[in-house]
Amino acid sequence: MTRITAAPTFQEWPPGVSSDRRYRTGPEVTMSRQQFGFLAGFLAVAVWALAGAGVAALAVLAGLLGWLVVRVLDGDLAVTGLGDRRADARRRR
Repeated sequence: MTRITAAPTFQEWPPGVSSDRRYRTGPEVTMSRQQFGFLAGFLAVAVWALAGAGVAALAVLAGLLGWLVVRVLDGDLAVTGLGDRRADARRRR
């Protein structure tokens, strides 16, 4: 899914420093979940074919770990809640 804005957008250069120098950004390109899934699967199989199944499995695990870290840093996943769930499960027994 490609979304192109009608008017060009401008940002400061360098970002975060106020000046009258500005640069024009290009069109915003987004990727659907299906496209991202296809790309991830394709890259996993390509690594598997080129380097072997063990290396591909490690690459997938590293990708999942990176995804999990980003989710925690963005606040989408509360790590503190995981400890509470485990304590609740012990109390039920």
